[in-house]
Amino acid sequence: MCLTGLAIPELLVASHIVPWKRFGPDDPVVAAGLDAIIPKVAHGHRLDVRNGIALNALHDRAFDRGFITFDADLRMRCCPLLRDQFSEPEIAREFKAYEGKPLVVPEGTEGPHPAYLEWHKNWAFQQF
Repeated sequence: MCLTGLAIPELLVASHIVPWKRFGPDDPVVAAGLDAIIPKVAHGHRLDVRNGIALNALHDRAFDRGFITFDADLRMRCCPLLRDQFSEPEIAREFKAYEGKPLVVPEGTEGPHPAYLEWHKNWAFQQF
């Protein structure tokens, strides 16, 4: 899976949709958010391959910090703070260019679990 088309695996990061390190299964934010969306995945996100997206380091950081998310159609969405900066050349090149662009899901895989993407949109994405 990839957003930018970068074809060098060593430059991609396996981004967790529901963070692995920061939130454990006992974290009430993770548990409440996932339980509300789909209870059966609430405590298995750490080992679930569908809790991952291959992104470059910049987009991985933006995703972890809630500056970008992916909708149900796997299209990248930028938070208002980034959209307000689209006139800046670097922001335009690295974010505006990919706004609305879908992730590429490798053949033979299912791609990210919709419940994890829903969790990220509701609990991590900076919607203000």
